[in-house]
Amino acid sequence: MLMRRLAILLSLLLFFALPAPAAEGEDPYVKLFNALEGMAANGDPQAEYGLGQMYENGIGTKADLDRAHVLYLRSAAKGNALAQRRLYEIELGACAALVAVPNVAGQYRCLSRNRS
Repeated sequence: MLMRRLAILLSLLLFFALPAPAAEGEDPYVKLFNALEGMAANGDPQAEYGLGQMYENGIGTKADLDRAHVLYLRSAAKGNALAQRRLYEIELGACAALVAVPNVAGQYRCLSRNRS
């Protein structure tokens, strides 16, 4: 399992290290998005986290914060510390945004409101 993940990571690193042929025409981020989407569909927590990052930042796809949040939750539930950390950061940011930007209130639940 570890060797498989290392092989995938090495492949992705080589993918970005090599220049894309001009005639190819497809954005390398779209290719990466598609590759991660397939791996995430198979339940890979690192791929779910990476795909969440792409959705959150609109890299290789249209930005979708709700989809990113779902992917972070799935990845975090499988023990991915980066996804757990990102969820924590989102919660902190959402709590601050609830005061500053009222229309953001529905995107993420602010747990600190219920704490004493």
